[in-house]
Amino acid sequence: EVLSRQDELMKTVEGASIQLIHISDFQKNSFAYKKTVSNPSLTLLHLTPQTQKNISIDSVWFNSPLHAINGTEEFFFRLRNHNPKEEENITLQLFLGTYKNGFKKSQKAVTTIVVPAGSSVDSSFTYTNTESGIVHGQLSLNDAQVEFDNQFYFSYEIEPFLQVACINDFSKAQDTVSYDIKNIFGNDPYYKFTSLTKQNIDYTLLKQQQFIVLNRLEEISSGLAQELEKFVAAGGSICIIPSLKINLDSYNALAQNMGAPQFTGLDTNRTVSEKPDFNDVFFRGIFEKRPDQLDVPVIKKHFVASSSTRSLTNAILKLKSGADLISLTRYKKGKVYQVASPTVEQAGNLGQHALFVPIILRMAELSLTSNKPYYVFGKDAGFEIKPLPVSGDHVFNLEGLETKENIIPEFKNDGNSISIFFNDNLQHSGNYRLSLDGKTVGGTSLNQSRKESELDYFT
Repeated sequence: EVLSRQDELMKTVEGASIQLIHISDFQKNSFAYKKTVSNPSLTLLHLTPQTQKNISIDSVWFNSPLHAINGTEEFFFRLRNHNPKEEENITLQLFLGTYKNGFKKSQKAVTTIVVPAGSSVDSSFTYTNTESGIVHGQLSLNDAQVEFDNQFYFSYEIEPFLQVACINDFSKAQDTVSYDIKNIFGNDPYYKFTSLTKQNIDYTLLKQQQFIVLNRLEEISSGLAQELEKFVAAGGSICIIPSLKINLDSYNALAQNMGAPQFTGLDTNRTVSEKPDFNDVFFRGIFEKRPDQLDVPVIKKHFVASSSTRSLTNAILKLKSGADLISLTRYKKGKVYQVASPTVEQAGNLGQHALFVPIILRMAELSLTSNKPYYVFGKDAGFEIKPLPVSGDHVFNLEGLETKENIIPEFKNDGNSISIFFNDNLQHSGNYRLSLDGKTVGGTSLNQSRKESELDYFT
């Protein structure tokens, strides 16, 4: 910015005798001087850096999008040593808090780490979430040399429940019957389960869901397909379980709209599935220990899908033939799961198999959408929250929980989500509470860029 401003000023005083003086420590990450130093009217005045030692918190992250009450959280962080010698006894403290008529955070964990010279170390804290809401965190270290990178702020939300809907092919008279998907979700209070039939679909209700199962529908109407495409585009997840007799065109119209593989026909050759790939992120944490002997589903009938060349489709479970039994396609902000075999006994034992329940539960868990745990000044301009009934008469407020900064942010409501823009209106790292007419509706965390943590200078 300084160099650009000087260039503009120089253009206004052409012919005059101008002497430029730059006073700086000339940190390499902050300046690009290759062209400027050839200017004969420029004098560089070098300030000796106060320190060339620094330990910084480089980044933080979670490996799972699932944040649940009484669930185990594994919080990862990267510590970087910018010094030419090993640093011992680096103490890190983890603080957590939620906003409940005020904000107060308490120490959750503490550890001491050794960081080799000129390198980084990844480590983690494990703890239990004890209450729902938006959790604001702060990771701190004890480095007295450069202070701006001693703190790292992050936030995440713990949903009190997960909303699941199942659309079935049976008539209204059978709506209360017991069936496999209902048995998986209906008895756990964490899941707010809604059972629908093809005759009584409430599209307003569908928008409120996080996970939708199409349970053995013979045909998918064009109206339902359009709503499901919007639902997935906005970040929702759907699972498509076919009936033995389906309208291929209706199924493939939905799949085509979201870039998913299309069914070409029914294969009646008996086969079995492969064993799950326990290294796949989908299966991570499902089993307490990996079973040495694992029974696999027997498949008597399955739909063959066209080979997808799209990199956004991955197999979750394959058949011995190499075809996909269960696949995942990412579409815009959401996910489309396709099951190739109907979950009825005539088609095999997939619906009754021990693997079926944890796979469906994992699909639901992974339907939870979460914002990035933090944003960076100069790189990010805003974040998203879930759709709310909001109009021009409503006022959002973004308040710094540590800094007490307070702004009225701009926002954009596209019907599927609301984008909140902080732009350049905030200045300080910290946790921020988003409220609408005084009620908490979201939260985020902002950190300074770590590029100046590297203490390397021009001579």
